Amino acid sequence: MPVSDFELLGAWRQVLDLCGLQRGQSVAVLTSSSTNEQTLRCAILAVQERGAIANRLDLQPSNGSVSLSRDPLAFVGTTPLTENRAAVEMLKASDLVLDLMTLLFSAEQHEILKAGGRILLAVEPPDILVRMTLHCRIGKRYWLPLLYCVQPEP
Repeated sequence: MPVSDFELLGAWRQVLDLCGLQRGQSVAVLTSSSTNEQTLRCAILAVQERGAIANRLDLQPSNGSVSLSRDPLAFVGTTPLTENRAAVEMLKASDLVLDLMTLLFSAEQHEILKAGGRILLAVEPPDILVRMTLHCRIGKRYWLPLLYCVQPEP
């Protein structure tokens, strides 16, 4: 179901608030050729609106010829970040990584977390994000079941 940019921007505002994003922090927006353009556009607007710095890192596909499925989670191992030190260092230097391409379960993910960064995986269609954030407050806690947010270990 399509949603408006207005609705999606509101959802991103709420998500970034839950992530504790502050003015002046650096956000790396990790994208690929399959990233949803509306999700990307509204995420960057919400980051900028909070006074944070948005940097987009667009990586080229790397596993298409060996994957057994169109599902990006079907192939675990080599990612577009494998042996891409410049990209990994950019992500490590960021306060928050918005993963809009599915970096999940990679060695690079662990390296970024060890450097102190936070990673938010958000690859669902825009309407899912909007529906999740409409009613996610339960008491004093927030519930975002489909957003996978990983924080570094203390």
